[in-house]
Amino acid sequence: MHSKEFVYPIILSGGSGTRLWPLSRPTMPKQFTKLFDELSLFQSTVMRVTNQLFKPPIIVTGNLSRFIVKDQLEHINTKSSGIIIEPKPFDTAPAALAGVEHANKISKNPIILICPADHWIEDNKYFKNIIKDLIPYIDGKKIFTFGIAPKNAHTGYGWINTRKTNLKSNDIFKVNNFIEKPKLEVARKLIADDKNFWNAGIFMGRASSFINAYKKHAIQIYNIVKSSYSNSYKDLNFIRLQKKEWNELKNISIDYAIIEKYKHTYMKRFEGIWSDIGSYDSLMKHLQKGSKKNVVLGNSTLFDSENTFLNSVDNQILLVGAGLKNINVIATKDAVLCINQKNSESVRNIVEKLIENKIEQADKSFKDYRPWGSFEIVSKEKNFQVKKIQVYPKSKLSLQSHKYRAEHWVVVKGKANVTLDNEIKIISENESVFINSGVKHRLENPTEKIITIIEVQTGSYLGEDDIIRYDDDYNRLNSE
Repeated sequence: MHSKEFVYPIILSGGSGTRLWPLSRPTMPKQFTKLFDELSLFQSTVMRVTNQLFKPPIIVTGNLSRFIVKDQLEHINTKSSGIIIEPKPFDTAPAALAGVEHANKISKNPIILICPADHWIEDNKYFKNIIKDLIPYIDGKKIFTFGIAPKNAHTGYGWINTRKTNLKSNDIFKVNNFIEKPKLEVARKLIADDKNFWNAGIFMGRASSFINAYKKHAIQIYNIVKSSYSNSYKDLNFIRLQKKEWNELKNISIDYAIIEKYKHTYMKRFEGIWSDIGSYDSLMKHLQKGSKKNVVLGNSTLFDSENTFLNSVDNQILLVGAGLKNINVIATKDAVLCINQKNSESVRNIVEKLIENKIEQADKSFKDYRPWGSFEIVSKEKNFQVKKIQVYPKSKLSLQSHKYRAEHWVVVKGKANVTLDNEIKIISENESVFINSGVKHRLENPTEKIITIIEVQTGSYLGEDDIIRYDDDYNRLNSE
């Protein structure tokens, strides 16, 4: 390793996190929600790869999440080496390669660290140390994965079978093969052998090692992603991959595409506390348990119950459980999930069925995040809708009009500039303004604090696509 060489982290943050529905949805996936403390899983992942060893991370995400990524990076005062936007998610193999191509453009054949954005690791210092310890073993061939000593016969994780190597490390093993999410009887046999580990899904090696693995085992993915990246373009501070070729891809993980086939795959033993937070069962294990192994969060109360997880994330919804055992109940403003813990891994399938049945709550959140702030639906009927809108300091919505609806804005916190056709009005707290259909209008926050608006929409159609944009700070004139 060159004395001035750095590690380039690639953080994969394009997942929709449906296994933690209704907390996690495509418009606000689990990696961006605050499950444990003041930082989201995404922010914690970024902080984990931030010190003098690392270059700023490369983020690969989806179109819906791009402004959430930007906002969450700003909140932890962290810059990126690029935010890459996938036109459509096709699992981790294409996303990871797009990140590798970008890193290889920035630096000649750098060391790459591929990390999912939704993992929970207790000790960041330990994680940074094992990355540092692994650097001397990085050459032009090896790709390293990280293996967790199994705590139980888990059927929701992939497993790694290994053998010893002649490398001067007791913590590095040669990978024999991977076992994908085994059945319980197989998992029980695997845990009985100390050469088997859980696959953490974190990978490290030189850019050339990853590229050669794609060329050998996934040449179609390599050709499409390389071309899509070569034809990418800047959109504000984002890198948009070329859509036409990208959409020819198929869903495949980096594990299936290259890691499991590559002859030079090694494993570094990871002895810290880790979880992919892939289900409510795994989430519960990392939360503080009370008496009788219960976890109670938010506006929730539990009586005479055992090993039960109750979480009401809305202060206006009181969630009460009694006489429960091995049950998870999650309540949000617009959806409640009640499920036996033995079925915890099946939430994704449940959500897929809800989407098939066109249940709105399956993939849309009651709160929508935008580059200028957010809005939350407070009440909704056929011909009217009430929203709570928050606008970031020094931010403004697009100059727009609506064909089918009128709007009434009431400022409840702060002071707003409101454009009505060619007139600009200053609307202070407790004041309001009416915008008729067809009128060009814009809401702007000229202050240094977040402002809050209550918006009442009335009309024959209230969909978000009833917007004609004339000017926009975020290049959305032909989208969203």
